[in-house]
Amino acid sequence: MSKHDGESFRVVHKRVAVRALPSTTAEIVGVEALGAVISGKRVQVKGELWVRRDLNNRETWMLVDGSRLGLGRLLEAITVPSAPPPVKSEKREAKSFTSTASNPSPSTQKVPIELIGERLWHSPLHELPRPEWAPRHGYYALSGGLSATGWRNIWVFGGIIPGLGYSDDVWRTVNGGASWELVVAGIHWSPRSDFGCCGGSTAPEPRPKGVIYIVGGQGGPGLLPDVWASDTAGRKWSRMCEKAPFGSRTGVACATVPSRPLVLLVAGGVSDDVHRDLWVSQDGGATFDCLMLTMPIGPTLMKWPPHLLCAARAQSGQLGLWCLRLRGLTDPLEDTSKSRFCQRGDEVNGLVAELEPLDEFSQSFDCECSPDFPKPPRVGLDLEASVAVHLSRHGLQGQCLPNPEVPDSISMAMDCSPWELEKVSCVAPPESFVVCDMDAAYTRGHGKVHILTEDRCFTSDRCQYKLQDRFLKLVGLRLAATVGLPMDLWLGRVRPLLLPRPRRIAGFARPLGEAPKPLP
Repeated sequence: MSKHDGESFRVVHKRVAVRALPSTTAEIVGVEALGAVISGKRVQVKGELWVRRDLNNRETWMLVDGSRLGLGRLLEAITVPSAPPPVKSEKREAKSFTSTASNPSPSTQKVPIELIGERLWHSPLHELPRPEWAPRHGYYALSGGLSATGWRNIWVFGGIIPGLGYSDDVWRTVNGGASWELVVAGIHWSPRSDFGCCGGSTAPEPRPKGVIYIVGGQGGPGLLPDVWASDTAGRKWSRMCEKAPFGSRTGVACATVPSRPLVLLVAGGVSDDVHRDLWVSQDGGATFDCLMLTMPIGPTLMKWPPHLLCAARAQSGQLGLWCLRLRGLTDPLEDTSKSRFCQRGDEVNGLVAELEPLDEFSQSFDCECSPDFPKPPRVGLDLEASVAVHLSRHGLQGQCLPNPEVPDSISMAMDCSPWELEKVSCVAPPESFVVCDMDAAYTRGHGKVHILTEDRCFTSDRCQYKLQDRFLKLVGLRLAATVGLPMDLWLGRVRPLLLPRPRRIAGFARPLGEAPKPLP
């Protein structure tokens, strides 16, 4: 082994495993996220470059280059440039920037440049006005598409209204939950609660086409077996199947395959028994085939391009996470997973389903699940930062996800343990809906997390956005002083590419709590 002097490194991959020995098969003792700065010594072991460092009085190792695993560069050495001469006109700003970057206090945060524009929802929550559809329970909240205001659409479907019973109304907000409007729908699904609901759309070019599905649920007559679909954002509905072959059930999970809104997957649910099956429809819910795969108890399905993410809650409250692949649509039928824990079903009409756990906890999930039927967890997904956000008995939590487009990053079985979101405190039951507007592959949201309970709505504020925006302004001032880059060019052209900014449309309300501000 050859050694180098101690250096500082920055993590340039989504997550990098910290191992007990310099081997990709060694025990994982921790994980460092994108942007983290570490110190250690470069050591070459069997032709591979590793960083050796002490962590809690224990020798640990991190791989520098994961190209052999298809992950690319993992760590990057930090070179400290000489400080430019101070500029008198910006002396106070430069001093503030330097003190924040070098000596962060508990009230300030250092924002790595790789994370600019990510996790803007990691900010304190504030309560919105009481929604017009409240109170109710057993409803379903769904986000999708971009409204004319520039905000993502959020719908609320059905549920049970205290004193009135089952409902079949549809509500929508186009301003981040500040106000809600009743969607006038024609003949549609009967009043119900605890049903499956999902949406999907084609690629944005030449023009996206979206579909919303309602599956099963509990109604006045009992459990329901029907499937409904709408391609008009909930205004007109069609009954695709009166009696689906999986029968009447409630609490089902459903999702569409990314960019294929007519391919509908339905899983789990409960009737007189707890179901763990998986069904697929390739014609928008008109006909179904059963895929020979055993799902976890009480699953939730979400689009996780190019595959799907499956989540289920254990008795302890922790989430189990799996990657659900559907082979035969565009992918080959051959098994490409390298994990011995990957479950693979039989071929049905040219399709094969695979379910692969993302971490060690999910590998033994059946031993951790509750003997009673748990309700499907309500999970918000940030595709840009690869984070799943959900509510537990301990509050709002996040779980990092591997890159779904790199099979090796999943088969390495990295740690997906939950971590507390200290800034985002919310007193809400775990079954509340968590909606993240960064859950679309083709549409960039405002970086907001919305919490919907039976009678209240919360949303994350702009603290993290303002922190990152101030950092970009300081960078612009430094570039203007050192290389002469025009400030209006930096703020007008570069900053909008890094930070999503609310789109202003005449005639639409400004987001709640945001007053008009002069241009910078």
